[in-house]
Amino acid sequence: MKLASLLGAFLAMAVCAVAAIEIGDSYDKVIAELGTPAGKLEAGATMVLQYPECTVRLKDGAVTTIERKRGAAPSANASAPSTKAKHDSASSNDIVPRWITDFESALAAGRDLNRNVFVFFTGSDWCGWCKRLKGEVLDQQEFIRYADENLVLVVIDFPRTWQQTPELKAQNEQLARKYKIRGFPTVLVFGPDGKQRGKLGYQPGGPSPFVERLKAL
Repeated sequence: MKLASLLGAFLAMAVCAVAAIEIGDSYDKVIAELGTPAGKLEAGATMVLQYPECTVRLKDGAVTTIERKRGAAPSANASAPSTKAKHDSASSNDIVPRWITDFESALAAGRDLNRNVFVFFTGSDWCGWCKRLKGEVLDQQEFIRYADENLVLVVIDFPRTWQQTPELKAQNEQLARKYKIRGFPTVLVFGPDGKQRGKLGYQPGGPSPFVERLKAL
């Protein structure tokens, strides 16, 4: 088969899953055609749905943009911190945090939702201080409730005992170089305009002082 034919077939496969939806379609139509999204962010009338092949944005229940991705992205929760709070008194009102792994999509969501983007650089399966930050702060409902209303959560993981997709690994390594990440855990916070607003790490005291630092950015 000629190269042009191969390229055409690849492009057709990449867009076929989203070809059934278009601008103006309803939320129900998107779910019926594409299924449950890997990530879902909401703020007021704006909604951002993350799929491996595309990002779909809606306003007032109707599709406004469809952003097709160049390659398949990993599931939004593929390497996210545990969603289970570290306490036995968790109730049915507990919120499940929505972590995504696609940095560029997160920046776009932050812009659309007018939220800060919280980027957690971690070694989830080997870094002791990362595990402490996750357990003492990021898994706690005080942080989760604040994040659910104010942040887009991104995890940039560097595991040692399990394999990531080549695309995800390349993205994470590129981000670590670009932002000069020297150790873990490191948290970078970006504003809705995409500009870096702050840099945090582990601190003792649980979620309250950590959230207060976020509010001050």
